Amino acid sequence: MYSAGYSENGRDYSENGRDYSENGRRRIVDTTWYNSEMPNKVSKRMNPHFSKEQKYMIVWLWLFGFLVMVIIIYVTSGPPIFRPVRPQLSPIQMMIPASFNANRTLAWWDGDETCACNATGCISHPDTPLDGTCSRRAWAAGFEQNVVSLTVQGSLQPYETLLKRTLENVTTLYPGFFVRLYTDPENNKEVLCPLLKKFQILHVCNIQRLPEPLGNISSLHAGLWNLAPMGDQQVKLLLVRDFGAEILEREVYAVQEWMKLNATLHVMRDHPLHNYEIVSGLFDIRSDLNILPQIKKPPSNKDTEVVSQNTNQLEVKVDSVTQGVETIEMWKYLANIRDEMFIQARENTEEGYDQAVLQVLLWPPLAHDVVGHDSYTCSRYLGSRPWPTRRKNNTFVGNFSYRSTDNNWKITNGLECPLECRPKLNPDWSTC
Repeated sequence: MYSAGYSENGRDYSENGRDYSENGRRRIVDTTWYNSEMPNKVSKRMNPHFSKEQKYMIVWLWLFGFLVMVIIIYVTSGPPIFRPVRPQLSPIQMMIPASFNANRTLAWWDGDETCACNATGCISHPDTPLDGTCSRRAWAAGFEQNVVSLTVQGSLQPYETLLKRTLENVTTLYPGFFVRLYTDPENNKEVLCPLLKKFQILHVCNIQRLPEPLGNISSLHAGLWNLAPMGDQQVKLLLVRDFGAEILEREVYAVQEWMKLNATLHVMRDHPLHNYEIVSGLFDIRSDLNILPQIKKPPSNKDTEVVSQNTNQLEVKVDSVTQGVETIEMWKYLANIRDEMFIQARENTEEGYDQAVLQVLLWPPLAHDVVGHDSYTCSRYLGSRPWPTRRKNNTFVGNFSYRSTDNNWKITNGLECPLECRPKLNPDWSTC
């Protein structure tokens, strides 16, 4: 009945007809639908049937999508037919974030060689945000800056020749350095514009609108304006100079020696009257050492110190900047000292007050990390050492030959320096 069948242990099996019998039970499975219906169902799923209208719709959708893709590619990367041509910007203008109001333009002292003092393209806007501690022009110069910082109060007209000579000397003696001039530029355009165009190293810093958080520092003692770059993350090396002092080659060798000794503070004393821990306009600070090994509060139980300057008693708090810490980033530490000095110097224009602030607030926290080149008072101050070069023509670093016609810029009578202040290898340098 069933071909190719067999029986085993009471189980009957029949193939071809798919008739199975097991333990007397028979189950017949009909599998003919596999051979007839299944291929049609699979075929319909693999090849769904679309009407003619549906096929046309699919074709049009594909064409529309392809056309949209071509237009997008053409507009974004093709010729600027559908998009406006962007104006060419100067390097400084490109530093302005896109979020700034397009109507705001640079102050006339902030442009580069293509924009400086251009009355139509660089109109001053007092509400334009800035970064750093000077100006947009200074900020655009980037990081790792070496800076000579100067201060001029009032009109620049009497000092035009002096400023030009200073810029020439910095260019020659300190190649690669920038000059920051902290002043009020608004009424000094005639003096500054020619210098801005000729000397790209010149950065004019408006003391009434410095970048935040400094802002307006015009109420500070003017002798401290040039300390604004302290704590500026973009400034690696800061040389603080008096505007009227001539920059001599003698100081350049001293600065180079200080840099090799890896100290944070550099002080120069080159005259018998330079009898201060720090002489205003004759010191340098570096922040590239980054981490201060250990800063200790000077040995004093007082929270304040009183400094006598001439007949005036000047009281300056020092506790907030000399607190003991183990490690800190140098630029942040210097910024804290600067901020405290600025707080103490507001609304105080007494002559010599800037010198007192330096003695009380800058010297104590850095006295352990100083190199001082000293000709006459080397036995009085920490870190003192002889000058690396011999004095010429009785001149001294910090002299006012730029703005003086008398001989107060020379050491009179060739006053000899003490033996302990002379180089060990050159004890015969009586004018050391």
